Amino acid sequence: MSSLSRGDEPRGLPNDHGASSNQDVIDYSDSGIALFSSVHSENRADDDPEDPYHSPPPPIPSAPPSRCTSTIEDEAVALSGLHSDDTDVTTSDTEADGTDEVANGAEDTQGSRHQPVNKLGAKGKRRDHAERPGVSKKQRKASCEQSPAESEEEPASDPHLKRVSLPKTDHGRARRLLMPESADLPLVAVTMRGDCHFIERKKKYRISGYSLPNPGVFRHVGDVCMVGNTAILGCDKGTHQISFLDVTGKPKMIHSAWSPHSSGPRYHDTQKRGVSRLAAIHANEGHIKFLSGGYDGTIHEWTAGIEKLNEPRSRKVVSHGACIMALAYSDRDRSVMASAQRRLHITDLNRSKTMTHPFSNDIQQIHIHPQAAYITLLEGGFDGEPCLSFGHRNTSGKFSGTHTRGSVHLVHFAMASEDGGVLLWDFRNSQRAVIERRFQQAEKVVHAIFADRDIATFGQGVVTFFEDYLAR
Repeated sequence: MSSLSRGDEPRGLPNDHGASSNQDVIDYSDSGIALFSSVHSENRADDDPEDPYHSPPPPIPSAPPSRCTSTIEDEAVALSGLHSDDTDVTTSDTEADGTDEVANGAEDTQGSRHQPVNKLGAKGKRRDHAERPGVSKKQRKASCEQSPAESEEEPASDPHLKRVSLPKTDHGRARRLLMPESADLPLVAVTMRGDCHFIERKKKYRISGYSLPNPGVFRHVGDVCMVGNTAILGCDKGTHQISFLDVTGKPKMIHSAWSPHSSGPRYHDTQKRGVSRLAAIHANEGHIKFLSGGYDGTIHEWTAGIEKLNEPRSRKVVSHGACIMALAYSDRDRSVMASAQRRLHITDLNRSKTMTHPFSNDIQQIHIHPQAAYITLLEGGFDGEPCLSFGHRNTSGKFSGTHTRGSVHLVHFAMASEDGGVLLWDFRNSQRAVIERRFQQAEKVVHAIFADRDIATFGQGVVTFFEDYLAR
């Protein structure tokens, strides 16, 4: 589930007729698995009216009109308490033993008439004649002539779909798919064990000469983020808590010797736990800044020079006393947003002041809108009355993993699902969000991003591109 929050003077998103709707959060009631919007910023009566941070926000960016839409009456659900109470950023059983589920065929898309992709990678291939004992050649030929429609059951290739398979390894579950700031640099796919693979962005193939497989060192990646053209890997287990990967040249991994996060009181009897979440701040000329949240409940701000990535500096910003489940930085008002123990903490770095908002379940992901910084989207389970809610029923019957993450761009949100579904939502209408596209793939999706004109997903050793998603 996700949530959208806006600034101190909230404005409704323009609806289909150009009107807007202002809805503040007042009452709290159970809500289900959905993406919804809520106002979380504090109204400060003593603020200077000339303060640029509290001026009326600009209108939300527009996007090209789409050709087809449908309502979400069949998609949105309201199931209170669907997320388990013991949600945590710990490794699941399947992650612990490194088993990757390999899907043999794609699941059929349900609940929408928009089905760009019906089936992928089905293993319905017929065996060669030589592999069919007990049947004469004449009988096989007659059988083929009598059933010409048999081959039509094989799914036709979609010209707008590109799949890039990555090498299979033990403990190689998907973590993140990252897009560097420079358009000529490749995408970066990072796995749980720290393998890094690079995909050419335009021609969509794996650059095998750039691959950086784990050399055999124990490493458990908790989160990854991109700051400019540098990928940051945060490990919750292993020798190093922070590693840098500069992709401007031939990629090279640089490990930081500084490990500021401790295991925390909850994990004092276990192996040392480190970084649980990362968030980018900015990349200026010559240096980068980012945030790390740990199992010890602390949040640290890091600064590193591009030429001296092995000598980063960090300082503790705040401590929330519990494992950081989600983390983001808002450049609009220099605030740090973090989720811990079913609470959303918003720390104003200018005032060194923190506000706390309780929720019914853990917030798993936080998105600061890249084009409209006054909009924030939260993924998780909530007990609140939103301005707007929308969501997807997971047909696999499993809860969304703590590492599953979507992406926002202009007026669209791409939602990833463990059942292999990828949904594209348009949230311009403040009364009812609409589902514009519904894609389906064989592998479960851990991360979905907007990559130029495409939607790219990463899951179970495959990077999938749904090309030119607005034109389909």
